[in-house]
Formats: sequence, structure tokens, C-alpha cells
Amino acid sequence: MEPTTGAILVVGHFIVSVFQYQLGNPVFQKTSYPTMEICQQYAAQLRGEFKLDNEFTMYKQANCITVEDWNKEMRRRQELQNQQPQKE
Repeated sequence: MEPTTGAILVVGHFIVSVFQYQLGNPVFQKTSYPTMEICQQYAAQLRGEFKLDNEFTMYKQANCITVEDWNKEMRRRQELQNQQPQKE
């Protein structure tokens, strides 16, 4: 029996200083889950705000999307990337 993917969990990690400046670019991760329900259970556990030290806080955002929506977004982004002029 092959594993199936019913949903994709996308997690964004953002680190922000007390002065409300983002430290670098956010980091995004994706993980596959067999059902949307399982994905949403994990997403609820990951969301939040985590104090790293006196100056920095890490914010995590987590959302579940269907495989079809993921593939549609990846195609859209690829098309946009192909339309951009190449730098020489």
C-alpha cells in the first residue's frame, strides 16, 4: 500500500527584534500528511510566539493546504519566474 498525501503543512519561521525588525528572511518548511484533519492538528500545535532571549522573538505560522492547491501555486510561481527577464 502506497502512502497518500491529502494535505501539505507549510510552516513559516520569523525572527523579530524588540524594535520590530525582522532578522533575515523567513524560513519555510513543508511536510505532507495523509489527511487534512491530521495536518490541522499539527498546525495548531506549531503556531505561536516563542521568546528566544530579551531581544528576539520567533513567530511561527502554520497552514494546511490541499495537494491540488499546492501544485497550482507551484505552477503559478514557475510561470511568473519564466516571465521575468534574464539578467546578464
